[in-house]
Amino acid sequence: MESTKAGPVRRIRIHWQDGKWAIVGEKLLERKVIPNSQSLPQTEKNLQVVGFWYEVADTKGNLLYRRIIDDPLKQHVEIPEKDGSFTNVPVKRTDITFEVLIPHVPENAMLSFFGTKEGIQGKLAELDLRGNDQPEQKKSRKGGE
Repeated sequence: MESTKAGPVRRIRIHWQDGKWAIVGEKLLERKVIPNSQSLPQTEKNLQVVGFWYEVADTKGNLLYRRIIDDPLKQHVEIPEKDGSFTNVPVKRTDITFEVLIPHVPENAMLSFFGTKEGIQGKLAELDLRGNDQPEQKKSRKGGE
């Protein structure tokens, strides 16, 4: 996996509750290495990309950064079986908090999440990043964050 050079990174804490999204915390890490922005996989004509990812865009909608991640909102857990296999068991999760990392650049304006909801792939949320131009600074510790 390629990584960018160490630089300022915003760690953004997201809270999802009963379908509502909010930024509930943010830290500025002065020097951290995060993976490069990713491209979405190519699909055959008329097929949608499925999965979960987030994107950061500027005020004109230009993509600045994208990461494909495991769905933090998944509504199941894997239970191990005696034979070594796993079974997906549905769970009702209504209150979830998770964090994402994005490069800290002045052009950051919107943070969007994409995934599958009720069988339809699309944009799940769009959050404004401009409300906090000076996130709380936190120095990175040796050994990573």
